[in-house]
Order: sequence, then structure tokens, then C-alpha cells
Amino acid sequence: MAGERARHALKNLKRAKERDAKFYVNVALDYETKARLKRAAHENDVKMTVIMQAAIDFYLKENGY
Repeated sequence: MAGERARHALKNLKRAKERDAKFYVNVALDYETKARLKRAAHENDVKMTVIMQAAIDFYLKENGY
């Protein structure tokens, strides 16, 4: 279930392809997380930054920001 929702979310990100980045944030990731992010980006033909932006946005919305 969660995997299927994530897959649909990634496909929606692919369709959106938002390119208006205004601010940059450096994030240190452990090897495992970076590998998972890279794999998700490759398998879904979405840039890693798009996935990270969506994840940050989701977290902030879920926590009332």
C-alpha cells in the first residue's frame, strides 16, 4: 500500500517537473539514503531534487507548516 502510494506520487512528480528553484539547501545524506534516492529518481525518471522538494513539502504540510 505505502509503496504503491509512493510510486503514484513519484509519477505525479514526473508529470509536474517544476523547475523554479529559488533557494538551495545542502543536505548530508548517509550512503544508504542517497542510494535509495538515486534509485527512486532513476526508476521514475525524476530528478533527485524534485523528490527532495516534494518530501520536504509533505513533511512541512503534515506538521502544520
